Amino acid sequence: MSDFHLSEHLEELRGRVATSILALLVAIIGCFFFADQLYTLLIPTPSTGNVERVISQTEIITNESQEALLYELPRGAALRDDPFQKSLYLKPHETVELQLLIQPEMLYALGPLEGFFVSVKLALIMGLILSSPIWLYSTLRFILPALNETEGKMIPLLLALLLVTGALSFTTAKFLMIPLATDYFFSLNAQFATNHLGLASYVDYCLWLYISSFLLSLLILTMTALVYFGLITYEMLRQKRRVAYLLAFILGALLTPPDVFSQLLAAGLLILSYEGWLLLALYQGKMAKREI
Repeated sequence: MSDFHLSEHLEELRGRVATSILALLVAIIGCFFFADQLYTLLIPTPSTGNVERVISQTEIITNESQEALLYELPRGAALRDDPFQKSLYLKPHETVELQLLIQPEMLYALGPLEGFFVSVKLALIMGLILSSPIWLYSTLRFILPALNETEGKMIPLLLALLLVTGALSFTTAKFLMIPLATDYFFSLNAQFATNHLGLASYVDYCLWLYISSFLLSLLILTMTALVYFGLITYEMLRQKRRVAYLLAFILGALLTPPDVFSQLLAAGLLILSYEGWLLLALYQGKMAKREI
């Protein structure tokens, strides 16, 4: 009888793993075909903070054909007299001298495959995120019988908190961490060289900040769940408070860019969370004593 139940359990596990893998593959393949939209959504355009650079350039164009031709201005360029004009017609054998204003490129593809690999990375990460409701649901349904009634009721709340955590970490990284870190590194680099960023390295840098921000949020959420379920008690937290404060500054340095503001912000958030866990653990302890 026990062998039958074990076989049935393993069969259920195989089915849920297969479903999760299939959902992940479908999400990754789908995201690959929308890699340009994902790039626009996830990767902020690098800037030099309050400094705006525009290059003025003279360009002489001659139409050597027998027909009128439409000339498209280079990407990022604009006419000095009419910045909204993006093209002009050239009469046969006409020569035109243009004064162009060109916004300098910040990102450069340093190899023919960089765009492809960037698309693959974005597809992998977004595919993992978009398919997470399916593989998380499959995982929780598999382990749900091992949870008691109270713990089982907490699962939907934890999943909702995970979604909120992901949204907050994404917003924080895109609109706070990445701009602050980029300005810091640009000012540091400017002491030694002109800032020119490789496409792949800049995307990796942004994704690292996204992942760091999410891991920081996930750590807070996980610790909150452990304290709520009583796996971490008030006494444990109180005894390790000094060590925890030190670890907060270490994690703040590891998970954020090396500018002081980001590190202090992350460390302060962890310390405030720790104090919140102490209050939650104290409350949970009192509730447990009342039930006894």
